[in-house]
Amino acid sequence: MHKDLFFCHFAGDPFFNMAFDEWMLSSVFSSPGSTLLRLYTWRVGAITIGYHQGLERAVNTANLGDTPVIRRVTGGRAVYHDPSELTYAIAVNPLVPDSDDARANSIAAAHRRFALALSVFLKELDIDTVVAERSTVSGNRSRRHHKEPCFSSVARCELLHQGRKIVASAQRQIRGVILQHGSIKLSGVVSHPALTVSHTDGSKPQPIGREQLDMLAHLFLRSMTKALGVTLKPGLVSSRVDSIVRFHTDVIERYPLSRRFSVEQDAPPGSLISEKTSV
Repeated sequence: MHKDLFFCHFAGDPFFNMAFDEWMLSSVFSSPGSTLLRLYTWRVGAITIGYHQGLERAVNTANLGDTPVIRRVTGGRAVYHDPSELTYAIAVNPLVPDSDDARANSIAAAHRRFALALSVFLKELDIDTVVAERSTVSGNRSRRHHKEPCFSSVARCELLHQGRKIVASAQRQIRGVILQHGSIKLSGVVSHPALTVSHTDGSKPQPIGREQLDMLAHLFLRSMTKALGVTLKPGLVSSRVDSIVRFHTDVIERYPLSRRFSVEQDAPPGSLISEKTSV
């Protein structure tokens, strides 16, 4: 498989969406200098919670209804992903090849670099953004902070449009290899009764259609290629990779709240491993 690839998935199943992102992390882990990029939408709404969050504190389970809840392998807080959301994922190994400066591959450096790249994409859509220079939450990460949904506050290096967060991102780094994915709320934040978001306007944005996603994917690939300085080719999923992702999708659907590791030290290349299969 070519090491620098771009994938685009329309109306993905929530469990598949998480499984494919986790496969991306696993894939680049065994391919130094590689970059995988992805843009996708959701067939149905779903809530994802951060790796360290407790379900009962993050989500009002009495108000879930039929909405699935999935634990991400990345950090951050609870997010409701609805079909009007554009979601991105990027996996890199390493962020800055052959760099002797550990700061170049730090989590903070990655957040800033990706935020600036995403701002280039949003500028193509005539959406002006600024990178937040500080968090609106104190550094002690209070219990209240872990309970609040992601779009209720701003973290450093997140993107703001007209004073409100338009992109929320979460990251996982394993021995210098990075997966970052996040929600791009082009049409605003859609509320869910299981979460509390203070600045929704009550509107109901339309789901992103296939033709709209194709247009957005073209702009996204062009912008990110330019901003990151990487030439990305369209990704074709082999039957082997398809089998791996389908298997992992089934595992996530059976055990959506397990704390999963996409990569473990003794794992074979391309495999996806669950730390435990119960919660």
